[in-house]
Amino acid sequence: MVEQESLNALATKTMLPCPSACASAAATKRRLRSFSVGIRPANLAFSVRRSTHVCYLGAQMEIKQLFPNNPLVTQAEQVIPSLCQTIDEVLQELIPEGSRCALLGFPTHNNNVGDHAIWLGENTWLRRHRIELVYTCNLWTCERTRLAKRLGPEGIICLNGGGNFGDLAPVHQQFREMIVATFPRHKIIQFPQTIWFAQPTNLDRARAAFANHPKLTVLARDHRSLEIARHGLKVSARLCPDMAFVLGQLPRVSRPSVETLWVWRKDCALACRTLRMQPGAKVTDWSDGSPATPVRLYRFLERQLVAYPRVYHRLRQLMALTPDRISRAYLNMGCRMLSQGKVIVTDRLHAHILSLLLGIPHIVFDDQGGKVKTFYETWTKGCSLTRWVDSPAEAQRAFAVSG
Repeated sequence: MVEQESLNALATKTMLPCPSACASAAATKRRLRSFSVGIRPANLAFSVRRSTHVCYLGAQMEIKQLFPNNPLVTQAEQVIPSLCQTIDEVLQELIPEGSRCALLGFPTHNNNVGDHAIWLGENTWLRRHRIELVYTCNLWTCERTRLAKRLGPEGIICLNGGGNFGDLAPVHQQFREMIVATFPRHKIIQFPQTIWFAQPTNLDRARAAFANHPKLTVLARDHRSLEIARHGLKVSARLCPDMAFVLGQLPRVSRPSVETLWVWRKDCALACRTLRMQPGAKVTDWSDGSPATPVRLYRFLERQLVAYPRVYHRLRQLMALTPDRISRAYLNMGCRMLSQGKVIVTDRLHAHILSLLLGIPHIVFDDQGGKVKTFYETWTKGCSLTRWVDSPAEAQRAFAVSG
């Protein structure tokens, strides 16, 4: 006990490299260069010294008890490049280098950090492979005539990935079906999605909308979604990891300020109150973050479009400049939030993914739709940074045993 207390005291004064850290500063710089979101790490207020491979001695003892199979973080460094390679293998076959491409469906609906991490990953991959991105839009600003003119006859339409494929997000699904019906001769690639239909009639309508398109390919980010795409929708489909992995390993923003950070969906907040949190725990969600200036600017422009549609052509150029900046601001916010915790407990898929990219040990349980477990079992089940539990109460028991 005395030795542990002395380690904790030392940890507050100094930072020492984790045993799994790379031996040289040059290796750390190479990893930081891999974070190619189109901006330099400094723009996200990241610091080389505050690397994901720097951890605290006082936290290591607790992490070894919570993650007994492998307390080091080395396996995460193997999982991430492997998933990026899988993404490359799938997309390079579908989107040849030098293609003209449109990316549709920029997320403007909420503060979901995961949606913006996906958007940045998609943009990063397209730029990295020299794809000419000729048009972007959100669900409300898509102009089909302008889109067709920008694409030309050989252009490729890419639809933003995420978890909105199906009848749980009807607006997104209607937009997707409209694009497929409007562009029957263009190649259309649906970036990796979780697919779920609660009502068979909605699945039948989607199948009818997609069935006659000869150049549609749907990428599924888990095995369950792949089965629905192939056998339910009857479309060409392939398995592909979430596009946020294209961002690669990210440097941790700051020292942890709490022992345990619960990133829990707000619709589950009532259940959270029934649990007694252990000392040093904090409960939060993406929606607790405050929008940055680019976000407020974009929302202001959207309001102006509704109020003054005749001046839309003047606002369009301004709006085209802001999506990537908005997504970077949200990613920055999410990384700051996750960096608060020595250990993360979450039912959010992208809190799980970003914790992997940041090198933060975390405990994961399923959300109400089941997409977290299906993704975990498809791609990240063997990663040493992650521990699966079946319920929040089981996560609590894990901390009680470790304490």
